[in-house]
Parts: sequence; structure tokens; C-alpha cells
Amino acid sequence: MSLDELGLKYQTDKASTCHNYLQYYEMFFSPLKDKVKNLLEIGVWEGASLKMWKEYFVNADVVGIDIEDKKQFNSERIRTIICDQSSHSQLMNLFDLHPSFDIIIDDGSHIGEHQLISFNTLFPLLKSGGLYCIEDVLCGYDSRWNEKVKIIDRIKDMVGEVQMNGKIPNSFICANKQEAVKKYDATYFEKNIEWIFTSCGLVIIKKM
Repeated sequence: MSLDELGLKYQTDKASTCHNYLQYYEMFFSPLKDKVKNLLEIGVWEGASLKMWKEYFVNADVVGIDIEDKKQFNSERIRTIICDQSSHSQLMNLFDLHPSFDIIIDDGSHIGEHQLISFNTLFPLLKSGGLYCIEDVLCGYDSRWNEKVKIIDRIKDMVGEVQMNGKIPNSFICANKQEAVKKYDATYFEKNIEWIFTSCGLVIIKKM
């Protein structure tokens, strides 16, 4: 069963009847179906996507965090935790329970400031080769969600970080970033963001 078929089965708004993110997730998640051990989703809502991830990633423990108690969705391999994604300390407490994740998906408040706190806190704790996904990026253009911080501006900065902001001279390295980070001074994110994929409303960031 495809990921979109599972999404339709559980009636998540990530499926093709709504946001249509699952067609892109399938591209990047399908090679990992049997390998993912821990997945974290920020924002539980009605629990549909947690059930979808559990069925899709057959060997994974699925953790959902939310500012409200969502324990009614707890089951074998699904655990929900009360956690505010705008709180660095609360996010850090997650790693007393789960020291690392293969995939992190931010489908929480969509408030730019919260998304940025979550990314800055959780990306460094993502496994090497892991994927960090931010959904509903379109909210970055709407002042109702983004009075102070626009996550889209941070995403644009990441494009430069993928390129190491021009610190890789083509005459020497020719865009071999794995070698470049060993040879040139760079910031944490320049060294650790391998690539970025973006579609309408969705961003997927791979950690080196």
C-alpha cells in the first residue's frame, strides 16, 4: 500500500485529498521503510498521521508531541507526550526518552518563531542522514502565523548553507561537500545540511 493510500485510509490532511504532501514523502521515505527506528511528529491533532506512520514504518516507534494531552492515541509503537514546541527546555527533555530520531516532522503551530525554535533545538539531535520536515510553510507568508519570524526566510538562508555560502572553491573541490566540510571553516548548519527539497507548503532537510 502506498503512503498516500495509507493517508487516505486514516484520513490525514497530508494525503492527496488535501495538502498532497505524501507524494513527496513517498519519494524520500520509501527507501527507508524498514530502516527507520524512531520518528517524531510535532502536532498530533486527531492522531491520523501517527497511525499512518506506524503502519508505513513497520520497525519504528512513533512519538507525537502536542501542547494538549493526546494519550487516547497511545498504542503499541505510538506514544504521545505533552510538549510545547516553543520551549527549548521541553524539547530537550524529549531526548531523555529518545536520544535520537531518524525523521522529525513539524506539523505543529505553524508559527514561524515556534518552527525556528524547534528546528534549532531538534536538528542537531537528528541522526546523521536523518530527515527534518516542515509542513505548511505557506503560513510563512501569512501575518496571522508570523508576526515576528518568517520560517520561509530561514529556509532561504539554508539554500546558502547547502552551498556553504560560497566557501567551496570549484577549482579545488567541485561541490564535493563531504570533503569540503573537512577542509574549510564553516558554521554548524553549513557543515550539517546536505540538501533541501521544497514543494508547495513542504520542506525536507537532510542532515549530513
